[in-house]
Amino acid sequence: TIDEARIEEVREEIAAAVRCFEPRLIRDTVKVTRETVDDDDLRLRYVVRADLACMPFAVPVQFVADVELDSGCVTLARM
Repeated sequence: TIDEARIEEVREEIAAAVRCFEPRLIRDTVKVTRETVDDDDLRLRYVVRADLACMPFAVPVQFVADVELDSGCVTLARM
């Protein structure tokens, strides 16, 4: 199994990637939290929340990032 320190590193890496590669999101609003998945021990789930920069005001968005432990594959989906 993956240790808790590595789980935190993955969370930070996801947040950094979203801030770097998604310019439509307001950087300071990007928050990534871990969500437990009861049915699958080979997957980590993170919920990403941020504000989309729109005029005249920002629009909140959120999506799920599932990380498969055996392959390292990441799947993104809207909530």
